[in-house]
Amino acid sequence: ILRAIWLGDALVLVQEYIAAPTLAAVLTEQPSALGDRSAVLSFLRVLCQTILTLHERQIAHGDLKPDNILVVNATNQEPSDEGDAAQATGPQPVLIDLLDFSPADDGERRSTAYAPPSGGRFERDCFAVTKIAEEMLTAIALEQDDVPRLGEAVGRIRSSSPENATLLPLLEAIDVCLADAPREQRRRLTL
Repeated sequence: ILRAIWLGDALVLVQEYIAAPTLAAVLTEQPSALGDRSAVLSFLRVLCQTILTLHERQIAHGDLKPDNILVVNATNQEPSDEGDAAQATGPQPVLIDLLDFSPADDGERRSTAYAPPSGGRFERDCFAVTKIAEEMLTAIALEQDDVPRLGEAVGRIRSSSPENATLLPLLEAIDVCLADAPREQRRRLTL
């Protein structure tokens, strides 16, 4: 939020505008814009990390779905003041509609397709990420070992007690998949 203005009878919030398509639009109109296996897994990794960071700060989106995620094509950027490495390139997720300004009498916002049968806002976020991951991963060619590894991680998130409590199994599975370079890209080093 860049600025908040009180108009006497209404509150106006000025937010930064980002000219980028939603994930829903990209998935339906041109899934190839997401890139290859590595780019999609990296996108999902950043999405998982973003949700985990929000949850660590006791913030939940509550209505996470492809319509509330922008796909921003990142380019190499200069390191930040903290000395971090340059940002990754490729598509990156940006969450929108994080703040809910609807009247409390309207109830909580949520999309039933991306919400589990039970649970609160935090559980809805975790379930939504697993559902989004399933949708994105069906649009790309995966390595043979990726499918059971990622499927098992999604199953663990949804069935472990408490259900949909964390995204760590999916994050770990994505890290393993990214660490296992596709066979055609592996290089043998001989000394």
